[in-house]
Amino acid sequence: MKTSTRMLGVFVLSASVLSSGSLMAQLAANADVPEDQSFPQESSDRGAISDAEAEAAEAEASDATTPESVRMDDYKSIQNLVEQADMVFQSVVQDITYKLSDPTGPEGVQVPYTFVTFSVEDMIYGSHDGNEVTLRFIGGMDEKSFRYMGASIVPLFDVGDEDILFVQGNTDRLSPLVGGQSGRLRVIDGQMYTENGREITLEQNGRLKTGPRHAFESVLSHTVTCSLGTKSFEKKFGPGVVDCEGNAASASTLIEEIVSRTRLMEVKDTFVNADISTALPGPDMSPVRASVDPSEEPAPVELEATNEVEEARVSRKF
Repeated sequence: MKTSTRMLGVFVLSASVLSSGSLMAQLAANADVPEDQSFPQESSDRGAISDAEAEAAEAEASDATTPESVRMDDYKSIQNLVEQADMVFQSVVQDITYKLSDPTGPEGVQVPYTFVTFSVEDMIYGSHDGNEVTLRFIGGMDEKSFRYMGASIVPLFDVGDEDILFVQGNTDRLSPLVGGQSGRLRVIDGQMYTENGREITLEQNGRLKTGPRHAFESVLSHTVTCSLGTKSFEKKFGPGVVDCEGNAASASTLIEEIVSRTRLMEVKDTFVNADISTALPGPDMSPVRASVDPSEEPAPVELEATNEVEEARVSRKF
């Protein structure tokens, strides 16, 4: 969808997220702060997300940062994931910190960023000095407005989460993971799952196949900690969630596959660790103007009262 500002298509928190009754809608439901400066109250409208909606969100998360020449299917291939990655590692989340960007434009617009620090347990591909890596993601808690801004291309991390991450363009991209959420593979009880808790199995040709969704606590809950305190929120999924033991691939099996495919690859020296003390770029709010032949008068555009209009309105606010 083409939109009226450069930010649209990035901050998918607006119509598509707010209308789903999802976690982001709950976090941003109340922008007014009580006198005791506590967290906004949780929304009572916590509708379940159907499997179809969840699958569409997963596809949108990958497509949001996908070049037109690359299909979403490419992110289901280990070979394509590792070829695009600056490095791949298994890690545990150690710390999560939020920071606002520099003011931009006459209105001083700012957006929050999230800095996630990982303790590296296994550097599978690539190189980095030290045992900690900090990645910078767009979105997070805005302690000025007391609202949480989310984007579908950004996974939700919690301290203690274990993952295998395919990192690309840290500090240059809005989400420094290959294919957005596709670049995060959860490790739960030694087995592999997607951001939204779907089983991941590894086929003989090196392709990743997703299976049933599991209602793991680490998938359904998300905790926000800042100067206001700490509060946990829950996501809910519709029918199709299973609670039985799954057939997901083991983390060791996946790591062996990645190692076999990167053994002869040249190690890239392109990774830059995120530094929270550095200045953060503000949003580009300038309008996107298409090239128009001056001899042709453009046809009038009529906007219906659709989600697209709501998305433009909410996104401009940020």
